[in-house]
Amino acid sequence: MGVAVNEAGVFSLQIEDDGLGFDGSGVKKKPGRGVANIRARASMIDAEVEWKKRDSGGTVFCLHKKERGKPPPDLRADSS
Repeated sequence: MGVAVNEAGVFSLQIEDDGLGFDGSGVKKKPGRGVANIRARASMIDAEVEWKKRDSGGTVFCLHKKERGKPPPDLRADSS
């Protein structure tokens, strides 16, 4: 898992696993609302999501969000 905010203020979340893999492009072939719900929730915060197959097996999930008009948060700040 990785979390980052780049110099342009884009927040990125990346989660990887080493399972069988998941093809996000074929989700309409199967019943269910899981992926559609993830995409809908991401759009509510003006974010984009994607899934990629790893060559070695498994899946990489990415969420990217740009904060408009706000400086990126300082992730090193102590929250206590």
